[in-house]
Amino acid sequence: MAIPIHHCADLERALAFYTNTLGASLEWRDHDPPGPSFAAVRWRDHDIYLSSHAGDGVAGAATYVLVDDVDAVFTELRGRGYVPRADRGPVYARPTDQTWGMRELYVLDPDGNCLRFAAALQSG
Repeated sequence: MAIPIHHCADLERALAFYTNTLGASLEWRDHDPPGPSFAAVRWRDHDIYLSSHAGDGVAGAATYVLVDDVDAVFTELRGRGYVPRADRGPVYARPTDQTWGMRELYVLDPDGNCLRFAAALQSG
């Protein structure tokens, strides 16, 4: 199992997004601000680490998250107040069928890290 580390400038802001908007649970954190901090969140069965430590990656990482139903994830996010972006293309605005056989939705956290929710297209 691999666990992505998303770099964040402000751990509190990142935690608010991951727990409130995404609906993840805070599993643990190692330090309280104002110094660098590290935390683990869990969304469904997926762990994601969040770090404001200088050596832990750079903001703008992408994490591919396999789910059963991208549309259900989108509906859940919208119910939590998520506002999709219309300025980055259709896959950021709504679930989109991709030519490589996946249905995907891209969601940016406050630091530009991209959660790419994906499910295989049903052959029909």
